[in-house]
Amino acid sequence: MASTRKNLRDFIPNELLEQVDRVYKHFPEDIRIKLAELSPNRRLRIITRLMLRVTDISVAFEDIHDPHNVLAAMRSVDAFGLQYVDLIFNEQNQFNPYKVGKKTSASANKWLSVSLYNNLDRAIERYRKVGLNIVATVIDKDAVSINDVNWNKLRPFVIGFGNEHRGLSGTFIEAADLKVYIPMYGFVESLNLSVSVGVFLFSITTSINRDFEITNEKIVVLKQWLGI
Repeated sequence: MASTRKNLRDFIPNELLEQVDRVYKHFPEDIRIKLAELSPNRRLRIITRLMLRVTDISVAFEDIHDPHNVLAAMRSVDAFGLQYVDLIFNEQNQFNPYKVGKKTSASANKWLSVSLYNNLDRAIERYRKVGLNIVATVIDKDAVSINDVNWNKLRPFVIGFGNEHRGLSGTFIEAADLKVYIPMYGFVESLNLSVSVGVFLFSITTSINRDFEITNEKIVVLKQWLGI
């Protein structure tokens, strides 16, 4: 949908706007110089999106067959304000999201930090090392409805989505600290990847607490966005 916004400040909550100037003054000089080159609306948009960014929740995609499916899902990852995406390849051919699918993802992937793994064990090892809880999306007798999950209490965590046909691998599911599913009430028993990701991320991001603090980690993200 085409945007008709003329002044971005009219669409940003006051509590967020009040902190923008404070945040801007504390940026390193190289970042302030780069931001000064942008239009006021563009600068404000980048700063507020950074303040709202969630950096302790990651999304992992395991063995997705069609690159365009995961790229469409990445659009939701950015839209809901998450930053980190892991692409795990065990059986499927590896691809680089920065080189394919600009139209599908509407260039959302340029705002995300993407890591590639050619081995699931390495990904799980990293999750354990940095203290991430592992969440598996799966229809299972031990799975919990997304409506019954305390996402705040679970943080930090990585939530995994599997292959379009097989779902997540047994290894990923066995490693999970929590299994979750989307309750459905119609005749269909599954949703496509991008829709499923959107439903999960809506549930997560509308129930978690966000703060506007700019951490060192977010400074690194901002430099990525600005190409510094």
